[in-house]
Formats: sequence, structure tokens, C-alpha cells
Amino acid sequence: MTPATPLPTPAHHAALTLHALGGADRQWVLNALSGEQQAALGPLLQELEELGIPREPELARTLLPEDAHEDRSAVGALPALDAAGVRRLAALLCAEPPRMAAALLASQPWPWRDQLLAELPPAFARGVDRTAAGVSQAGGLQAAAVAELAPCVWEAANPRTPSLWQAMRRRLRAMRGRR
Repeated sequence: MTPATPLPTPAHHAALTLHALGGADRQWVLNALSGEQQAALGPLLQELEELGIPREPELARTLLPEDAHEDRSAVGALPALDAAGVRRLAALLCAEPPRMAAALLASQPWPWRDQLLAELPPAFARGVDRTAAGVSQAGGLQAAAVAELAPCVWEAANPRTPSLWQAMRRRLRAMRGRR
């Protein structure tokens, strides 16, 4: 009997994703993780280095489940957010550090930018403005902000039974103290 190939765990996917990031973006993400999460990812990142795995984002994408197209659809829907969508996005961003909102806004010229800033609490919006310069060159962080927030806005507008991957991702976020 041939041994089964183990399925990649969320930690493996996270390690490949982090491995593909460069310099400041990778370090920023690692610093944002808890000590326990860093301890779990450290050996996996070291193994990727030792094996000479190239730093290619496409490698991490190959591990996404079949339903990952919904995340891409959600990202594609972001430019066309209506007023309710912008309110949902503002509510999601309020649970994140202002740097996350700044990264999202720096990623491209969103048509709803001013409306979003108006929906945010004034102190939070000032925090977004203060951190904007620091994220203007962090392309990986900008992409991560879009990739993480778009499905959340999409799911809030289109509730359905989550896939196993989405349910697991929500549990991991909850363990990290996020929404």
C-alpha cells in the first residue's frame, strides 16, 4: 500500500506564503504573530530555506482549495462597493490596526476611499492617516490587506454555509484574537 501524501496544513500554507514575501513585508507579518504562531512557523520556514524552495507566490497559491475562486471574486468586487459595502468594510477595519486600513487604501485609488474614511471613527481615521506613509511602499502588505478583507466583506454581504477551509480560517483568526 502506498502511503498517502499528507495534506498541507494551514501552517504549511502560511509558511509558504510568508516564504514568498520579501524583506520588510515578511518581517512585519512575523512580528504581528503571537510567539506561539512564530514558534509553529519557524521550523517550517527554516525547512523551506534548507530545501532551497524558491520564493515564488505561485507555490502558495497552488495549495488553495477549489473554492478559492470566491476570494478572487470578492477582490474583484471591491472597486464596486456600494454604501452598505463600505459600511461593512469600515466595521471590519475598526477591529484591525489602522495600518491595515492604510494598506488597503494605499493598494489602489478606490472610488469609495473618502466615504470609507468618513465611516471610520475620527481617532481611527487619524491613525490611518498617520500610518499611510509607512505602508505606501509595502506592496506585500497591501496585497495581503486586500486579500484578507475582500472575502470578509463579500461573506458579510452573501452569507452562506462556509466551506471547511473558510471555517478553519475563521477559527484561526479567532484564536489570534481577530474577528
